[in-house]
Amino acid sequence: MLIASVDPHKAKIAIAVWSACVHPSGKRTGTLKSYELIKAPLDSLVDWALYRKRAYDLLVIETPQIYPGERVKDPNDLLDVAKTVGLCHVIAREVIEYRPAQWKGQTPKKIHQKRIKSLLSPSELAILGNMQDQSDVLDAVGIGLKYLGRM
Repeated sequence: MLIASVDPHKAKIAIAVWSACVHPSGKRTGTLKSYELIKAPLDSLVDWALYRKRAYDLLVIETPQIYPGERVKDPNDLLDVAKTVGLCHVIAREVIEYRPAQWKGQTPKKIHQKRIKSLLSPSELAILGNMQDQSDVLDAVGIGLKYLGRM
């Protein structure tokens, strides 16, 4: 089973690709196989999916959330992210959406990123290479770990 976990943003998308299995008991297992950081989301996401000709069995993605009272530069940026989430429903057989609090709770970013890295095997850390401290890539990996029950 091929799974992609995705952390979308207006200007870029981080994707972690997993080889996974769902056992008859319902338990999920999986291993990180690769990652990508794509710029210019909508067009590049379509190109990425078509170029690789991958039919993902499952795509797990963080969906945007509005926080009342939060001051942001441009609240319309969430619309672009929502379009990316919608497009993901076209490139995978099944899509699961997590809101930020569903997969990472209220844990501060730096602490959460250390937790994600601590849950990866040495070979998975090697796949990330010099991107081990790139927050969007780590979030994509964390979303996958959540789905696989490793977090």
